[in-house]
Amino acid sequence: MRSADDKGAFFTTISFLGGTFGFGEESIVNPCHGALSALAKTAALEWKGVVCKSIDMPFSVKHAVADADIAVSLMRMPGEVEIGLIENICIFPELVTSHLPLSDHIESHTHFSQNSLTKKTTPGESESQKAANHEAPPAASSSLNHLSQYKNNHIPLSSEDVVVITGGAKGVTAQCAVEIAEAFSPVIILIGRSPLPAPEPEWMRNLNSEKEIKSAIIANLFIDSAMPSPMKLQEKFDSLVSAREIEKTLNKIKSAGSKVKYYSSDIRQPESVKKTFKAVREEFGNINMIIHGAGVLKDKLIIDKTEEQFKSVFETKVEGMKNLLQFTHNDPIKYVVFFSSVAARTGNRGQVDYAMANEILNKTAQFYSKNPIKNRKIKNDTDHNISQCRFISINWGPWEGGMVTAQLQKEFIQQGIELIPLKEGAKYLVDELKESAWNDVEIVTGGSLASHNPQLSSLEKSYYADNVEPKPVALFSREQILEFATGKPSKAFGELYREFDHDREIARLPGPPYFFMDRVIKTDAPQWEMKPGGWIECQFDIPADGWYFKAAASRYMPFSVLLEIALQPCGWLAAYAGSALKSKERLYFRNLGGTAEFIRPVHRKMGTLTMRSRMSSVSHAGGIIIQNFDMEVSNQESHIYKGTTNFGFFTQKSLSNQTGIRNSELHQATLQSISDKNKTLDVADLSYFAQKAGKRNSSNKNIILELTKNCPLTPDDANWQKKKNGMPSKALLMIDTIDKLLTNGGKFGKGFIQGTKNVNPEEWFFKAHFYQDPVCPGSLGVESFLQLMQFYALEKWAYNPEEYGIVMPHHTHQWIYRGQITPSCKTIKVVAHIKKREESKKKNEQWKYSIEADGLLYVDELCIYQMENFKLQIVPHDFIAG
Repeated sequence: MRSADDKGAFFTTISFLGGTFGFGEESIVNPCHGALSALAKTAALEWKGVVCKSIDMPFSVKHAVADADIAVSLMRMPGEVEIGLIENICIFPELVTSHLPLSDHIESHTHFSQNSLTKKTTPGESESQKAANHEAPPAASSSLNHLSQYKNNHIPLSSEDVVVITGGAKGVTAQCAVEIAEAFSPVIILIGRSPLPAPEPEWMRNLNSEKEIKSAIIANLFIDSAMPSPMKLQEKFDSLVSAREIEKTLNKIKSAGSKVKYYSSDIRQPESVKKTFKAVREEFGNINMIIHGAGVLKDKLIIDKTEEQFKSVFETKVEGMKNLLQFTHNDPIKYVVFFSSVAARTGNRGQVDYAMANEILNKTAQFYSKNPIKNRKIKNDTDHNISQCRFISINWGPWEGGMVTAQLQKEFIQQGIELIPLKEGAKYLVDELKESAWNDVEIVTGGSLASHNPQLSSLEKSYYADNVEPKPVALFSREQILEFATGKPSKAFGELYREFDHDREIARLPGPPYFFMDRVIKTDAPQWEMKPGGWIECQFDIPADGWYFKAAASRYMPFSVLLEIALQPCGWLAAYAGSALKSKERLYFRNLGGTAEFIRPVHRKMGTLTMRSRMSSVSHAGGIIIQNFDMEVSNQESHIYKGTTNFGFFTQKSLSNQTGIRNSELHQATLQSISDKNKTLDVADLSYFAQKAGKRNSSNKNIILELTKNCPLTPDDANWQKKKNGMPSKALLMIDTIDKLLTNGGKFGKGFIQGTKNVNPEEWFFKAHFYQDPVCPGSLGVESFLQLMQFYALEKWAYNPEEYGIVMPHHTHQWIYRGQITPSCKTIKVVAHIKKREESKKKNEQWKYSIEADGLLYVDELCIYQMENFKLQIVPHDFIAG
């Protein structure tokens, strides 16, 4: 794992469950392949420096060969761990919520049916289907082929039926046994590892506390011997309490009207199961239902887990399942219920063995549900049709009891997964047996998984993989680019830049967390020649959980980040061309402006962005170098953003002589709007949602609204706001106060808004942008202007931020920079003049509401930025970007 620290590490499992992880139309050939997905999902949680993937493909040599290159290209792509692949289409499993009609006693728990996918295909019979009809899963004997699905929704249980439940007579399985007894009164057979309970000693019958019982143990069992060790005393205590719990469970089941018997058996051992089932049949008759609830936990990280620990956990589930099915192949089975775990669906730190084993249970249930062998009779000459058997695999969340320790409960709660009360969970099982739809085979229940594995909603598309190519070899790696940003430039460009490794300073790229270049993959431009010419091509792998998505409370990338992604390759190309060597003085690199077409928003799961940049012209004047660039950003060969921009290399002297933007009509209109005191909107007139985004500052009459500041100052702060209030979090929030808001003022008479930010020299962006030259990124200046527009829209239309958000629609805009914000500056003021408002004319179509604005940014009263023709649009959160 140490090598993963050098970045670029990846881990991929390949399974052949049909390309749909067993949820599609095709039959499953080998349920054991399910374990591979659980391995990858758990590894992704434990190995933070490794890109982990589980790729599922059809069971077909032809299809596997055809899609091999695409599969390889997906291996190092950030994003979802599980990706199905069928004929160039990427498929993602999705949890689909459904509620049981009878289940009003488990309202706090969400029921999921996993037979849904973001994208499905329904091919004709494939090679995998043909093969599946002739193969049995390795997890069970081939004699089990007679087990298949029963076509009715409801399979009745009666007092004549025999129900076998593994997992002992305590905790979860015990409570389930009691509920089944109360609902159906069948014969209950409990199988556990604990020995058969002996009658409770007379001296213990009225004792309940641990202290009382341990004192009595010493007084009654060690009276003539030395004091027992603490470990020996605890073992005896556990044994006696276990026997009491077993006896208590047996009495509850009897009281519910069922016959019941407990057997001590190791279900991992075939002979032990065979012997137990023989005894059951001799006393009670054929077995009609199996509930496999047995399991053990030995939590350790993958890197620390021993083979013996893995086998103990894995074999209890998998070998136990195999033996239970193998030795009931002559019984008229109605139900087979596997107690799987939510860890199988999501993975879980420290539980790779448990997750893998339970995924095999899931896929085994799918296997038998998809491979019916009709009209086959059992071998005991009765009239039962063995195909009348329903398989269910319930992926339980953590229960309040059982094997879930206090520490494990804490981890599940942090993942947003609720604890299931014993009685409510057991009642849920009974309802599932009574009413659930037949095609629900794998079911996840016990709490929301959204905070752990975000499910795909209607927003996500199925991306066609024929546009995804394997990552090309990097001409310059992320590590080399970072050396230029924050380290030794010679490691990026070679010997000619060695003088900048130590004493001499050079214009740099931004560093993390405002660094957005993972590799340079192509360059047509000649190195060390500062002249118009060829393109360079770079890539950035979008982290789906990037801090800026959290800060914006959106699944779409903030424009400031997209602008940086477009501009940073220009800075790289300028350095590659040797611009820093054109002067003996220290040169500072600044963006001067640009014009660009915004085509569509960047979704957090788009994968990899490709950026292209070309130096279109170069000029020199008075110690200043001006470079013009063409720039493009695309995803899968489809443009996201493109335009032109210009940068300047300045000496310290020329940089200090910048006079800002003076001859601007917008500046004059701003001065007039600011002085219009009669039109200042009081906080009492602000909408409910706007007031939620801030609070009144009564100490200063010139301040209307002070934006909420209970958010992190830096992107790596984990204390993110959880509830959307319509404005970004502190790490991205570039406005402290709203000073003036005129809903019908400004240059264009459509609205005017002014905000202020006090400069804090400790802000994160001064550290990131740039090394040896701290200055606020111009893109964050534009961001402050867009946030004013966002606030104006929030106030103007009073939309609910929990239901609607802001994105950019397709449009063309311009920006001009004529100054800089450094740590020594004091105050930033930003204004926006609303020039267009488009309102939907149809009811319930708020996402058609949009605004267009021009704006200015002042630092210490000097106007230095101008933004023109920027547009924002209100959209519902399930909006699909075109």
